[in-house]
Amino acid sequence: MAESVPTMDNSDEVFYDVSDPFLKLHRGEGEKSPPASQTDYAPSPGQVAALNAERKASQSVTEPNPPVQIAVYQATTESLSLRWDTPAGEVESYIVTCCHEADVVLESTDTNTLTLSHLKPGVCYSLRVSTQLRNGRISKPAVTSAQTKTHLESLLGDLGLEDRLKEKLSLSTILQIDKKTITDEPPKCNADLPWNFLKKLMMVN
Repeated sequence: MAESVPTMDNSDEVFYDVSDPFLKLHRGEGEKSPPASQTDYAPSPGQVAALNAERKASQSVTEPNPPVQIAVYQATTESLSLRWDTPAGEVESYIVTCCHEADVVLESTDTNTLTLSHLKPGVCYSLRVSTQLRNGRISKPAVTSAQTKTHLESLLGDLGLEDRLKEKLSLSTILQIDKKTITDEPPKCNADLPWNFLKKLMMVN
């Protein structure tokens, strides 16, 4: 004779969505743990609001601000000196990237000024400065560009003639061009040598 199997009364059981880790944290004392096979529990509106608030709080992290007003205040044939304004937030340091084609220079500083050295003369570099907060988060870079001086620019700067760099030296402004200037007559005496030399220079220019 088969033994009778007692029936179970499930009317007082409460089921939960066990896939939700936040629900486990909000299970009240004395509440039953849900069977692993049951996922048909619907939390109350108050529980839903509390869970959504926790999710938003856990996901909301302050986005760091990049530096502002980046400026190159000095340039040489081998270096560029930068400065910028400190952004809002608890800044730990700044990450500066200087690149031109395959050449990349990466520097870090805890101040708002930096000099990049060992660069090439007459090259335009792309400059990127990012903020790093104390929590380790890094901002989007602020971008600018600057060019190192050529050796000629540096020389003229040392002589105080940097304003004359873009003006081409033309002997036509010194010598009057006439028939004597464009004819290729050989010098007849030593007194003609300086003139002949200047004429050759003017023709080359």
